[in-house]
Amino acid sequence: MARFEHVSGNTGCLYLRGNCIPVYCMSEKEWIIMDSGSRYDREELIRFLGENAIRVKAVLTSHAHYDHVGNHALLQEMYGCECVMSAFDAGALRDTVALKSCFYSCTETEIRNHFSDMVCRADRLIEDGAGEIMVSGIQFQVIGMPGKADSQGGVMTAETVGTLGGGRRGESRAR
Repeated sequence: MARFEHVSGNTGCLYLRGNCIPVYCMSEKEWIIMDSGSRYDREELIRFLGENAIRVKAVLTSHAHYDHVGNHALLQEMYGCECVMSAFDAGALRDTVALKSCFYSCTETEIRNHFSDMVCRADRLIEDGAGEIMVSGIQFQVIGMPGKADSQGGVMTAETVGTLGGGRRGESRAR
């Protein structure tokens, strides 16, 4: 069952069955989220947002892995939220052919059948070397963190709470 946990200031974490999604609360009912989980988290995520009348204003993308971007397109459709990501991720997520850059050992048919939910549209790019970015009127510091993925990044809020890439339970960190 989904639950929200306050971390500090306006920052918290939405814990789902298999994922932890860092959240910046613009208000009680308007959120900026970092990553959106996987299709396996979809029902739980949408139910939590609906039951709590929360509107997603933007999604900041840490990197193009299935457990981080699986609900971006759905959130864009449902809320009209802005999707913000690196140019590398925007290119990789534009269609199933481009997803081959993430799943080089899979055929295009396998990608279409198992990962097409990752396909989404970038509304805005985080420029290479950007030290900060304004999202929905909120200033975030950008933290480059290549390692797990070439484009992986994190953000730091005004309260100096950092989110380090979202993901499977135990993988996300908000400090």
